[in-house]
Amino acid sequence: MAFRDSHGDVSLAQETTLNLQKMADLQAQLVDVRLQRDTAESRIAAARGRLASQAKVTPTQWMPSPLIASLQDQLARLEIDLTGLRHQFTEKAPAVLVTRAKIEETKQRLNAELAQSLRPGAYGVDPIYQQLDTEMAESQVTLATLKSRERAMQDAIAAYERRMRGVPLREVDLARLTRDEKEFEQIYLLLSDRYEQARAPTAPVKPRRQMNTLFGGMLGLMVGVAGAFLAEQLDDTVKSAEEVERVLGAPVLGAIPIVGVARPPGARETGTKTDGPQHKEETAVLPLLAANDRRSPTAEAYRALRTHVLFSIPDVERKRLLVTSALPREGKSTISANLAAAIARTDRRVWLVDARGWPLCWPVRPRSTAWCGRPASPTCGTWGAVPSPPTPPNCWARSVWRA
Repeated sequence: MAFRDSHGDVSLAQETTLNLQKMADLQAQLVDVRLQRDTAESRIAAARGRLASQAKVTPTQWMPSPLIASLQDQLARLEIDLTGLRHQFTEKAPAVLVTRAKIEETKQRLNAELAQSLRPGAYGVDPIYQQLDTEMAESQVTLATLKSRERAMQDAIAAYERRMRGVPLREVDLARLTRDEKEFEQIYLLLSDRYEQARAPTAPVKPRRQMNTLFGGMLGLMVGVAGAFLAEQLDDTVKSAEEVERVLGAPVLGAIPIVGVARPPGARETGTKTDGPQHKEETAVLPLLAANDRRSPTAEAYRALRTHVLFSIPDVERKRLLVTSALPREGKSTISANLAAAIARTDRRVWLVDARGWPLCWPVRPRSTAWCGRPASPTCGTWGAVPSPPTPPNCWARSVWRA
């Protein structure tokens, strides 16, 4: 920009621009070759140092082959020819491919001659020493090849510089600056490929929030599904009538829904501590759905239960039914009273006997009187309810009805 500001716009000819481009490419290749040459020299120096540190090794008798020098000269000429062909043709041109094949063949022959020229002495050669010597010889061949390529590139660059001397002075200055720009650009790109500069990250490396969120969601989903399956496997409760029949081996006569207890105003629960667990006595009027409600699904369930019970033992004139359960407060009184009321509505006389007492470790309060809302009486409508005495001698229950 400073050159253009001081001298104005100066245009370059097409040939000059092409020569500048080739010179820049050659300069970049020359830098690469010099780096490879320095690497080869370092390998040779390291191999020599390791060979010098090898103790108790019989030195190899070096018998140089007369073909080594001629092969090295031939390899150098082929490298020069390849450099010239690259300026005229592309990398896939037949002449370039043939020259490369000749170079590879010459390298193989040279390595073979170097290996044959190593002849062990009377005491033999240590394998490690021989391997190091072979590697050093190969590095020397590579170094000679790189030096030949470097000389060829230097000659080509000098030839392009001679061509640029016939260009006017200002154009030469612009061409030189343009060449330097392209050369520095090529060198920068080459070095950036070989060496990556450390840069500060634009985002924090850890914690990886998106990845952690994704893993957390997946883990939560897996744990939830596993927990659901585990809960399903550990749940051994009965959920349907089919499971009841399968577990107990007996038919199901009916299913009664749960109905809340209607408390009169001012009613409350009182707890009394006995030998067993704390027992709560409720002052409430329990509804007789089977006797009073004709449209309720719960009353219909009691009537269906009545039908199933009547038809389960049809050949016996006098029937006695026992309603019991494994634990207290499971609905024995409710089912007994409503079942008795449902049977009484079929013009049958029914007696309901509430005979619960102390069969286990704690008292069970008789609740038959709660169905009528008054103390026990011989009859309650078309059916009779007889509660148990305060201290019954044993736990027994009897309900008798006649057709």
